[in-house]
Amino acid sequence: FLSPVGSTVRLDLNTSTDEAYVLESQAELMEGEEWEPLMQFRGNTSKPVQFVDPICGTSSQRYFRLRKLLAQGPREVSNFRLLDLQGEAHELYYNWPVKGIVLVLGGTDFDGIAASNELLLPLQEQYGEDALLIWHIVLADAADRDVLQARYPNQSASTPILLDVHQGVTRGLGSHEAPEAILVDPRQWSMVYRGPLEIRTSLGEEEHVISPLADAVHAFMEGKEPVVSHLKPFGAANGMEDIQTPSYASEIAPLLIQNCVPCHSEGNIAPWSMDSHAVIKEFSGLIKSAVLAGEMPPWHAEPQYRDFSNDKALSVEEVNQLVAWIDAGAPRGDGPDPLPEASQVVPEDWPMGPPDHIVSIPLQRIPAQGSVDYRYFVVQSPFPRNVWLKAVDVRPGDRSVVHHCLVFKGNVLELLALRGGLGGFLPVMCREWNRSHSLTERARGFAKVTSYFFRCTTPPMEKLLLTGRSWVSTWLMKSRLVN
Repeated sequence: FLSPVGSTVRLDLNTSTDEAYVLESQAELMEGEEWEPLMQFRGNTSKPVQFVDPICGTSSQRYFRLRKLLAQGPREVSNFRLLDLQGEAHELYYNWPVKGIVLVLGGTDFDGIAASNELLLPLQEQYGEDALLIWHIVLADAADRDVLQARYPNQSASTPILLDVHQGVTRGLGSHEAPEAILVDPRQWSMVYRGPLEIRTSLGEEEHVISPLADAVHAFMEGKEPVVSHLKPFGAANGMEDIQTPSYASEIAPLLIQNCVPCHSEGNIAPWSMDSHAVIKEFSGLIKSAVLAGEMPPWHAEPQYRDFSNDKALSVEEVNQLVAWIDAGAPRGDGPDPLPEASQVVPEDWPMGPPDHIVSIPLQRIPAQGSVDYRYFVVQSPFPRNVWLKAVDVRPGDRSVVHHCLVFKGNVLELLALRGGLGGFLPVMCREWNRSHSLTERARGFAKVTSYFFRCTTPPMEKLLLTGRSWVSTWLMKSRLVN
């Protein structure tokens, strides 16, 4: 039933079952015109579900239809990792112990964060920071960080503002209007609710207010299914750049050849080979998740501090292209497939040239199946005195069973102080250094060590030297069946 309400209309949606339904609309009834989804909800046989159209009063006519949906599984949310205003990383799948996570996609509207906090912080206070996380995701880069820090100095670790620099997370979630909220269930990494935080509709002298996100959170935290699972945000454009679906042959394949194929080829370190479009399409979901999580390509240095000649990170444009192509269904398109020929990569013995010294570890036996914990080896440095280290290359005896290796100076006790090598990456090394030294001094310190395998914890430059003390290396082996 449709009833006039002020300058708009209210729809009373009567359903014959409690299954899923979707309400759709068109401005004009035209053959071939797509219907726009407005609300997806669970039917109620005892009373109608109401929908007050917030924009009907702005158009001369509007048509609606109600469809019953076929059974469908929950929509998965891909993993991703973004930095907050303090430079701390937040990875979605690391937060599996919490009960729910609200992602607020704010686009370029930085002012909207304050309004969102007014609605969301009471929810978090009700259920607790350990149960409900709130992540604000904005389309911003490092240059906007200082502006946001000055405007929002008191954001807690449970309500961080995350910078979607490459726009890949917002694009991958299919968001085009802001603000838009997504309630995530960490048990399945699926969407429980998607839509606006709140809708206010003028009814002349009165105002109709609904809080669908809060309703969904309350239901979800009580172990119930929300009545409304998807609602059009009815917001403004979020500022995300439009991208035409890239060409596989001329754009995506060259990107993969440059950044991925050197490892993802037969006989090299990656577990599977990128040797055809069919393989890329099969693994496209995994590729998207790994790229958005910052896991692939493996490069953790933050670009705002220093450039590296062997930088493996994808550019903002490349992330956008890859995510847009995958979200479009990874189409093959026209043109020859460059991957079969390009994937014939022969590993080089010493890519950076013959070494001056070789330090070996004992021969290891790796099981054909299962997981293998980190293995720790202490070896003596070949240098009797302090030397500057130009480069380091790690050469496994069998590349197919070694995932990565961390090498750093020190003894076993110092290794334990580093939490088992978790701090073995150069970007972590320079945190204390960055706080007390100028950019010129930081750049000089980076220039002395070109490998990311070494870590120091205090500012003095001598920590960047290799001395005659022992080295500790940690190796993570991966099992694989070998014929």
